[in-house]
Amino acid sequence: MLSEEAFDFKRCFGVPAEHALRQSDLPLATRGLLAPRRWEHEEYDSDGNLVAVYESWVRNGDSLGFVKYSPFGWVLSISGQSPRFPPPKPRLRLGKAA
Repeated sequence: MLSEEAFDFKRCFGVPAEHALRQSDLPLATRGLLAPRRWEHEEYDSDGNLVAVYESWVRNGDSLGFVKYSPFGWVLSISGQSPRFPPPKPRLRLGKAA
């Protein structure tokens, strides 16, 4: 069973040593059924300003996937890919008019 202690979130997210990382909500599945599967964290700089918000989840049973947002909600990074090059959207197929 994976728990918050199973991941070094600060290292996984690349948070600078002088910044604080705080869990901002209780993980889902805390009702005693399964280990937590999703977390939210907030990153603060040394002056206490909110720098980023993270959503993370267990991926493939033992790795961590995450999205990093700016305080304004903009996607700053996605684990394993660049937010500048999101996955391509499927092309729409035009049907024949009846």
